[in-house]
Amino acid sequence: MKKKIAVIGAGSSGLVAIKESLAHDFEPVCFEKDTFVGGLWHYVNDVSDNETKHASVHKSTIINTSKEMMCYSDFPIPLEWPTFLPNKLVAKYFEMYAQHFNLYDYIKFSHYVKSIEPIEENRWKITYQDDKQNIKEDSFDYVLICTGHHWKPRMPNFEGMDNFPGIQNHSSCYKEPYPYVGKKVIVVGIGNSGVDIAVELAQHASEVYLSTRTGAWIIPRIIMGKPLDHRLNRVAQFVTPKRFSATSLQTLINWQVGLLPEFIRPKHSILEAHPTVSGPLPELFRTGKVVPKPNIRRLHQDKSVEFDDGTIVEDIDVIFYCTGYYINFPILDPNIWTDDGRIGDNSSNKIWLWKNMVPPNPKYKNLAFIGLVQPLGAIMPISEMQCRYLLSTLKGLLPPLPSQDEMNKCISKSNQQVFGRYVASPRHTIQVDYVDYMDEFAKMIYCYPSLRELIREYGWDFKFLYNFYTGMVSPLQYRLVGPGKWSGAKKAFLEYCYGRKLS
Repeated sequence: MKKKIAVIGAGSSGLVAIKESLAHDFEPVCFEKDTFVGGLWHYVNDVSDNETKHASVHKSTIINTSKEMMCYSDFPIPLEWPTFLPNKLVAKYFEMYAQHFNLYDYIKFSHYVKSIEPIEENRWKITYQDDKQNIKEDSFDYVLICTGHHWKPRMPNFEGMDNFPGIQNHSSCYKEPYPYVGKKVIVVGIGNSGVDIAVELAQHASEVYLSTRTGAWIIPRIIMGKPLDHRLNRVAQFVTPKRFSATSLQTLINWQVGLLPEFIRPKHSILEAHPTVSGPLPELFRTGKVVPKPNIRRLHQDKSVEFDDGTIVEDIDVIFYCTGYYINFPILDPNIWTDDGRIGDNSSNKIWLWKNMVPPNPKYKNLAFIGLVQPLGAIMPISEMQCRYLLSTLKGLLPPLPSQDEMNKCISKSNQQVFGRYVASPRHTIQVDYVDYMDEFAKMIYCYPSLRELIREYGWDFKFLYNFYTGMVSPLQYRLVGPGKWSGAKKAFLEYCYGRKLS
């Protein structure tokens, strides 16, 4: 009898969890509270505050990772599509993926999970509300949590917020610019969401102010005619020390972008915090369409806002707080991802999970989190690699997961590296380096494309090997050799490198 796997959520991580469960001969059941796949990339103009609210990007969102770097490893995004996809195309890609691998048959739409609890024999009981509003229960051998972490807004606490008469919203409530035509708006936060909102509102609002506490590196999607994430290749990874890499990248960005305003210029290295991707923002600073400001000091009842430098802006109509999200899973006991609270207050966004996936405590065995990472790149390929590894271990195709003691040592070491490298912020607690993380799993799966394995598989194909080591580190590389090898991977990878179809 096949083992049953519960997949919670049919977004980018949930879809690949279903697909890999089927590939490893498990019986997946996916619970999706909405009526569609794609998660937050499926745009819905929903600003309600109920527990079943659909969290989505805003209407004009464009992904910051190139299509060549965000695709699943055995299902390349069509070559003729744009390099950077609007959210409509991202959602369409997920729908195509689900159709291609016949995943819809395993998804229970309009099924809202209420709770997940461990039961005897390391199994899990799921209580859910079905599409007819009936409360039901079912038990599973394994549970994969694929709900993401961009849904519970994190709000700041500024003096005077309670009495400020203007509109105050989290960025999750922003969907389109038209309600704010002619308004004076402050956007708080210089992450990708904050900058996207400020850039869009600059074309519609009467005045836009961008307030930041720490500043950020602002990088364009395209540098010297090439997508930024295409410049990361295996030669650079092998031969360039991280410190030199940071210096050279900062020099390149400063040359491309120019000197940013005082409040925007960061004091940290580009590799010590998540950079912000935006081509238009520097120009909007220089044309006065977006005015940079330091952190807010207090809000006043006369609709004025005071900043840390003592300046005051009057008659503010709207404030958007683009201040991130809490890592939270209300369907689970928080002790599961915090190891019974050993890492402190859950509001810190710190987690205690092996490889950001597996609780080390054996009483939470057979449950894992998929896609609970913040990479410099796309989450989708990482979720896929996590699923390939985890389901191979559950199937017995790979050695079992490490012991509790080994997991705890690994988590402690990883946390020291992350907290030692990155600026202290709830945003950086689940940060990973895309290529390093992917390569680590690839080696455990035995699908790492080493030179030896490539030559064994494809011979001395110098043109291919040159593109492999100097081209983008596309997810397609992880289907070239080993378990799960895909016969179309080499051709698809070369087509991405050349930007055209090959015969």
